[in-house]
Amino acid sequence: MKYLSIFISILILISNVYESSTFKFNKSQFENFLKNLKPGTKTTKIMKELNKLNRGGFENFRFSQKSHGKSHKKTEKARIEAKHMTSLPTIDQGWTTINTTFLTKNNFFPQLVVLDGPTKFEVNENKNLVNKAFKSTAETNKLKINKLYFYYRINKNYIYFSPNKESQNILFFLRIKHLKEVKNQNDDKNCVSVITYTIANKEDPKFLLCHPDSLGAIKLDCVLTSLIRDEPTDRCLKPKALPKIKQVKVIKRKIKQPYIVIPTPQRMCNYGWNYGNKGADWECLCKEGAEQSPIDLPDKSKAIISPVKPVLTYDVFNDTENKIKIQHEQNTLRILAKGDDILPSKGFGKIVTNDGTVYIATDIIFHTPSEHTIEGKRFPLEIQILHEAKSKGDFGKKAILSFLFTGKPGIYNKFIDDLDFFNLPNPHDKKRKLYNKLFIPDIMINSGEQSMSFLKPFTFYTYQGSLSYPPCVENVIHYIAADPIPASITALDMFKEALRMPDFEDSEGNFIASKESILENNRATQNLNGRSVFLYDHNIFNPPIAINNDEEKYLAQKDGHFEKQEREVTNYFYVEGDGLSGVPGAIMAPEEEAQ
Repeated sequence: MKYLSIFISILILISNVYESSTFKFNKSQFENFLKNLKPGTKTTKIMKELNKLNRGGFENFRFSQKSHGKSHKKTEKARIEAKHMTSLPTIDQGWTTINTTFLTKNNFFPQLVVLDGPTKFEVNENKNLVNKAFKSTAETNKLKINKLYFYYRINKNYIYFSPNKESQNILFFLRIKHLKEVKNQNDDKNCVSVITYTIANKEDPKFLLCHPDSLGAIKLDCVLTSLIRDEPTDRCLKPKALPKIKQVKVIKRKIKQPYIVIPTPQRMCNYGWNYGNKGADWECLCKEGAEQSPIDLPDKSKAIISPVKPVLTYDVFNDTENKIKIQHEQNTLRILAKGDDILPSKGFGKIVTNDGTVYIATDIIFHTPSEHTIEGKRFPLEIQILHEAKSKGDFGKKAILSFLFTGKPGIYNKFIDDLDFFNLPNPHDKKRKLYNKLFIPDIMINSGEQSMSFLKPFTFYTYQGSLSYPPCVENVIHYIAADPIPASITALDMFKEALRMPDFEDSEGNFIASKESILENNRATQNLNGRSVFLYDHNIFNPPIAINNDEEKYLAQKDGHFEKQEREVTNYFYVEGDGLSGVPGAIMAPEEEAQ
């Protein structure tokens, strides 16, 4: 009967352990166990021996198993574990997160059996265990507890973890005697590091337990450390004593270090602009301005006749060893007086308006085709001479004198010829030196004719406008010669060709065609918006009388006078009315002397 009772006890224990899926048998070891079993052996000893046969090695962890609707009495093993884990007084308890890779990395633990079936521990991307059975309550909401928190209880022998405060279901536990090291991290997450001795030859038995508040973390660290050292834990339960025991005051200090701020450039209006859409895609003032240029000029008969005429005086330039350049800049061919510091102060000449404002010629700009049109007709070339105000109080004012050109075979313009139009720069080779002496009044005469010392009187339009390219600033006076000037068709084509990226030939003689280029650099005409266009007709206000065949001189009307200006060559020019022109160095001269 004794052997029968022992055998029945073993079968009960084995069936109970087998059902929990935590027990594995080695056949030969089990046979030796049965041979050495003696009558009268206590059940507790039998259980101890059976546990040794378990090859899973669960020395530090025991998993609870929920029943699948089956009602049965607690086994002896369950009663022993419950006694060890829950019968001892609880020393400390609270909420904590559990951060570890041990449960998943080592593939060590069997599946938990819950009402919904077998399940494994769930770990999120930050290596925190997820509490699938977590239920939100008023207390958890107040403490800001979420599904990453578990409820822990600590007694003299164990620290065990449950899904919540009310649950008696133990997910897993750690034996106090197997804790190797406990350390408060003193961080902003209130974490306590727990390291155990090696478990069943598996690696990295490390856990990071993070408490909702710093005082709880200090108490947890104190209790576990005291239990490891087999010291009393009473001191850990006195809040006033805790800071003196383990708490480390963390001071967060912002240290201001010197640093360099490198601003990134903000997008500017019309950055990287071109003439591809004739200015239709330009922004800001170019789009919103009310006095924009160029415009379509009316027929002479429809313009407002005006006697107002500025004084135009220009100097010979590029007649020294320092040669000026013609270059590609802002999508056009330009000659810049200030670009090479050759003529930075006096420029190419000046315009003096009736109000005494002095404008210095700084840029000569070439547009193909023309920007201004007359009665809708556009011309092959427009040369614009940009002047900037230099007189006191007139900063920012600008004036532009423009000449329109029309193609005519066999006619060669003196100014264009002196530019050496067969050797103009292009978008690849952006700059070319000019070697000939240049003089803006030569625009009005043909090659072979003798240069004049002043600009021939001519009829011109006047209106208030803007720069015809970004940033399109306004408050610009435009003077446009009303009669287009004839020039060689070949020369005009060369200015258009200069806008094209040239084709290349590589070192092996292969021809490389260039990408398509924008071969026109003119802006579309703009609305007048109520502006008036004036016309100065020199045939009305300054009729010429030829004195000799060498050089044309123009006599004044009876109500005007001549003035002379001392230069390399004395220049006489006619000024309307009795008031002085304001041209520097000019004095009134008798009519007989001017003739």
